[in-house]
Amino acid sequence: MALADPTRRDPVSACSDAALLEHIRAQVLGSRLHGEGYRKIWARLRHAGIRTSARRVRRLMGQHGLLAPHRVGRPEQRARDGTITTTVVDAIWGIDMTETVTVREGRARVFVAVDHCSGECVGNHAARSGNRFEALEPVRQVSVAAAAHCDAAYRRDARAGWARRCHRGPPRLRTLLRPIV
Repeated sequence: MALADPTRRDPVSACSDAALLEHIRAQVLGSRLHGEGYRKIWARLRHAGIRTSARRVRRLMGQHGLLAPHRVGRPEQRARDGTITTTVVDAIWGIDMTETVTVREGRARVFVAVDHCSGECVGNHAARSGNRFEALEPVRQVSVAAAAHCDAAYRRDARAGWARRCHRGPPRLRTLLRPIV
């Protein structure tokens, strides 16, 4: 019977650490990929008839720098700070949904559209289903309101006899308004 390695606590296996490490290196070098994880190497070893534990394969690969490369931490500088703010009202809206339970109707999804500049809730909608059509309802509400505002400004300025640009509403709804002749 072979003597046990004093650094190992598990029972003596059929393969020593040095021999197992050579089998692991052969599997890593035989791979087409740049780096592979210990689970895949462990599975390939079992397929080759070498029975050992996954923890042992991971330990040996970690000690000898054979584990697959992975990202550690975050980059030093981010491209942006993660907030979306604008200097103009009604330039960008955000849509969010929350789900609640009512006593009479059961589950309800509540959608809100929020202006990124002012933080104002510009539209809201509650529905049973949470599909994409229901999610766009708050945007439809604010678009209709902006179009009504532009229409009122157009009529007021048409009476004055001169064209003006509507300054309320999202950029897609801002149009050059011409007086009716």
